[in-house]
Amino acid sequence: MRGYGFWLMVIIKPFAGIQYKEPKGNICPPYDVIDESLYEELNKGTNFVKIILKGDHKDYTESRKLFEEWLKKGTLVKDEEQYYLILEEFVVGKQKLVRTGLTCLVKTDGEIFPHEKTFPKVKSDRMEHLKQTKLNAGQIFMIYEDDGTVQKYLTAQKKSLLFQVEDENNNIKFTVYGFKDPRLAEKFKDKSLLIADGHHRFEVAKSQEYAMCYLVSSKDTGLAIMATNRVVYDCKLPADFEVQLSKHFSVTEVNQNFDTLLLTQKPKGSIVCYANDKFLMLTPKNDEKLDVEILHDEIIGKIINGKVAYAKGKIPTFEKLQELDAQAAFFLNAPSFGDVYRIVSEGRLMPEKSTYFFPKIYSGLVFREI
Repeated sequence: MRGYGFWLMVIIKPFAGIQYKEPKGNICPPYDVIDESLYEELNKGTNFVKIILKGDHKDYTESRKLFEEWLKKGTLVKDEEQYYLILEEFVVGKQKLVRTGLTCLVKTDGEIFPHEKTFPKVKSDRMEHLKQTKLNAGQIFMIYEDDGTVQKYLTAQKKSLLFQVEDENNNIKFTVYGFKDPRLAEKFKDKSLLIADGHHRFEVAKSQEYAMCYLVSSKDTGLAIMATNRVVYDCKLPADFEVQLSKHFSVTEVNQNFDTLLLTQKPKGSIVCYANDKFLMLTPKNDEKLDVEILHDEIIGKIINGKVAYAKGKIPTFEKLQELDAQAAFFLNAPSFGDVYRIVSEGRLMPEKSTYFFPKIYSGLVFREI
């Protein structure tokens, strides 16, 4: 991924993390996947959602007060300076996967590449959170280039178990280890890092010298990317909608059981559009770009001008369609890891919410006071 001028080495270091004395019932997904319903479910006791989201508070100073109160009471405990190894066990389809990540501090001016565009409003909110809580509350998920050597080295550090905790609703189990290793930083100096998740947090973290990150090997077999579908609402479809689509796509009507067919069309960059009570397979006439790029370049903002909502999975997309009384939905294939690397190596950025690295690294497992 290099080739942007002079090279800046990646510098990592351990830190004195903060964690729950009893993590069960207190960890939560990151802020950007918590909707109103999930927030109400999580907003109990000392769950970390009260730290990462404003909720009913007027600002994030209330989150800071809660943090100080929980630390004083012993609900939260501060560790000695160390690295953290986090194993995540989860299921995709019928396949059981394990992902291994190193949580550490990363100097923000190193060889670090984003792959998605960001939303200014979200970035502003995260900056407000950082300033008012004085916490790195969420880990920034990054992938390091590796031939498997560093991952093997890290896997051998599973010695000092700190805790295990499970999100039973989503069938995700976390095992967290702590370790010290003065030689580890040397192994990352010649690496480059790709931001998998946490682009807004990283943009904000660049105001600090170091950011708390979760680093996963490019050879990790637990790297899973899911598709993020689009729902377009508060707009009016043009009367010649299909005619306009046909200028850029081969348009074929399909039925609602399009899943397998869409998957087979991934090399062609095909998209399924649901609009006017019809399912349309859209295969681009120019397939040099990814489907999500084509969707945003040729349809959203051009043929259709409306607000965009995001959903993972077929059923949640239809639920979102009904909830918003939306005019159209677009179903995409998930980009491959190779797709993401290719985009970055070409110096491009994918549209917002193009990738969903599953599962996201949870908040509250370990965090940092700055």
